[in-house]
Amino acid sequence: MRFRQQRIVTNLDAEKNFLQTQELLTTVEERLDSVEARLSDLEAVPAWIEVGSGGSAPAFANSWVNADAAQQTVAFTKDQWGWVEIKGQVDTGTNGTTIFTLPSGYRPPLDATFPSVGLTGLTPTAGFIVVDSTGTVTPTTMGNTLVSLNGIRFRV
Repeated sequence: MRFRQQRIVTNLDAEKNFLQTQELLTTVEERLDSVEARLSDLEAVPAWIEVGSGGSAPAFANSWVNADAAQQTVAFTKDQWGWVEIKGQVDTGTNGTTIFTLPSGYRPPLDATFPSVGLTGLTPTAGFIVVDSTGTVTPTTMGNTLVSLNGIRFRV
C-alpha cells in the first residue's frame, strides 16, 4: 500500500511538473511572438519618395534638377520613429533658391541648417542646406554645379 501511495504522489508530482512546463512554454512562445513582431517592425524599410517623379511627389523648383546619372537622385523618407532623411545631388539651379518643398508631415518643427558640399565648376565649395518649418529645402553659400543633400536628417 505504501508503495502505491508513493507511486500516486510521484505521478501527481510528475503531472504538476508537466503542467508547469506547459505553462512556461506557452509564456516563452508568447514572448517570442512579441519579439518577432517587433523585429519585423524594425526590418521594415521605409519607402523613398523621389522628388520630381510625378504623382504626389513634390516637383523641383527654380531650375534645380537631379544631377547626372552617376549621382543619387533626390529623395526623402520618414521612418517609423518620425525621422526624415533626404539624399541625392542636384545641379543647375540658383544658389539661395528653393530646390523643392517637403510635404506636410515631413517638415521640421523649427528651421534647421545642415552643412553640405557642392561644386562651382570644378571647384569644391562648402555651404549649408536650410530646411525650414514650411518645408522648403534651400542651399546657401555654395555653388550650383553640384549640391549634395546627403546627410540631412531631422525628427518631425
